[in-house]
Amino acid sequence: MKEKNHFRSTGKVPAFWLIFVLTWLISSIIPVLSFAQPEAVLIKSAQDGYVVSRNFNTENGLPANGVNQVIQDSRGYIWAATFNGLIRFDGKRIVVFNTSNIPGLETNRFIELIESPDGNIWAGLEYSSIVMLGQDSSRVFKIDDDLTELNTYITKIFFDDTGKIWIGTNFGVFTMEGEKFTKIDGLPNQGVQKIYQRDDYIYVLFEFSINRLTLDGEPDEAVLELKESELTTSRWGYSIYDFDRVERFWDVFWYDDHFLLVHERGILRIDDYGHEAILVGEDINQSILHGIRY
Repeated sequence: MKEKNHFRSTGKVPAFWLIFVLTWLISSIIPVLSFAQPEAVLIKSAQDGYVVSRNFNTENGLPANGVNQVIQDSRGYIWAATFNGLIRFDGKRIVVFNTSNIPGLETNRFIELIESPDGNIWAGLEYSSIVMLGQDSSRVFKIDDDLTELNTYITKIFFDDTGKIWIGTNFGVFTMEGEKFTKIDGLPNQGVQKIYQRDDYIYVLFEFSINRLTLDGEPDEAVLELKESELTTSRWGYSIYDFDRVERFWDVFWYDDHFLLVHERGILRIDDYGHEAILVGEDINQSILHGIRY
């Protein structure tokens, strides 16, 4: 039975700003098909110079302590993806969405979260599944089995300026039109870490490369590629050798004349003149970096 009006609230999220602190479990080795998850969600709020914090875990409402993604939507709701359901928090009450209240859902293992331009919540799960939650309805989509590898899961969902939906998985990129999924050929068969748009191109950050595509979904070029300890850039036409300590890309921030690449061992600044290691994980006592926010 479908749950009606998913966005109905029994209370309001406080108007002051919220900071989410995710304490990541860092291990020396993380398998390709696993996620480093925070132990719980810590929400801090500040108002009139005071800071109040509250820790959420399985003892006070969460269906699981591991959290894969947290967002705040345009209405102020807090959403969290866990391996045991999707959480919505309105400031007072936690609501869990799972196989018991989303018709057609076959798994509770949520990974990715994003709010679409029209205000719906989209979530990516294991087993090639995608959920859309509207204000009074829900829909479940699934990539066709003949298009996917065994144990394909959704890592990223992105809406470009034209309204096209791009789906990142642990085995490449798809586009979604209605209920039709199309696999984009000519790209690495790797996990997708990030999808973003710059001008009239789509950029996809894979585990070991950055690839550029047209808005029509045609691969254009490999902007950056790490292969056998050699980092090659097509934009500036040179290679950087001896990158044996760079094991996986996690995030990228692109500017007009340079970009910042977050990899497992640190942060690299690359521009017309070369590269600079602006942060090494060991300098801050971290064996693995997953990203930066500022």
